[in-house]
Amino acid sequence: MKVLYFRLPIIESNYYNYVKFLLNKEIFVSMLNIVNRQRNKTKLNHQYFENIDDENKAYWLGFLTADGSIGNSRGGLSIEVTLKEDDKSHLIKFCNSIDFYREPKIYKTNYGTNCARVIFNSEIMVNSLNKLGLYKDKSFSATPQTLKEELQRHYWRGLTHGDGSITIAAPHGFKALRINYLGTKSLGDAFSNLSLQVTGFKPKVSQVKSSPTTYLTVLCGSNALSMARYIYLDASVYLNRKYEIYLNALNEIPCLLLRKNYLDEYLQEKKMSLTDMCRLLGLHIANLHMIYDHKRYATKSMIRSISNFTGIKYENLITEGDIL
Repeated sequence: MKVLYFRLPIIESNYYNYVKFLLNKEIFVSMLNIVNRQRNKTKLNHQYFENIDDENKAYWLGFLTADGSIGNSRGGLSIEVTLKEDDKSHLIKFCNSIDFYREPKIYKTNYGTNCARVIFNSEIMVNSLNKLGLYKDKSFSATPQTLKEELQRHYWRGLTHGDGSITIAAPHGFKALRINYLGTKSLGDAFSNLSLQVTGFKPKVSQVKSSPTTYLTVLCGSNALSMARYIYLDASVYLNRKYEIYLNALNEIPCLLLRKNYLDEYLQEKKMSLTDMCRLLGLHIANLHMIYDHKRYATKSMIRSISNFTGIKYENLITEGDIL
């Protein structure tokens, strides 16, 4: 705490009164509160989250849901975001979005690592976030927000950047993308449902043993590629290091699409529907229909199953490209 010194004309006759003034706790605290209130009247857009109507607001709402902190400071209700030092530039993006022009502070944690932190007071902004389901205990109580359809991808990009990971791994000798998402049960279920909508695959939501209120949802391979493509489509705000992993995945991992012409000929010849073939092969109907319509990337295992069933060569059933 900074010590404040108040200058008064000092002469022998009032020296005793001057010391009493400095030691008067009530006056000291009152003066300190005035200074703090002035210090915290920092310019920023307090109404920023009152209406979530664009990409940036949707993204930062998701990111604060994951990595933000709501609390009380000496100046009132506060918002804090702390990231590792390497992500300081991301904090600057957030500050610029809310018109808060202060440099993030760097400090050393108890573990010896450096972190970047932004903290400010805003009762109005905290109240706006409360209306959107974010409270002090958000780690236990956060629920997904239903935004306009065109903003959902940006909201979930913010959530996965804060409480998720995106990596390229080679568990079976070939490279594959993996997305892990950690959140409350409510958020995990919503992410799983979003995956079903985007990829046709509904992943399991599993409780983390070390944290009973945290749940893990995992996407791998073509499912992860399809989800990543969804959240990064037309993105202008993102965490740079995670976006770079996605771009590397596009360069290093084949983005397979189903080549339909040979399959269409086979189905027509056999007078069989795509759904009929799914049932005979034991494949997920919604999943294959999305692959057939190029709404998600194909999996090698599914293409091989179709190849074995139809007799069409594997290489005649695949092509590389982008989903619709």
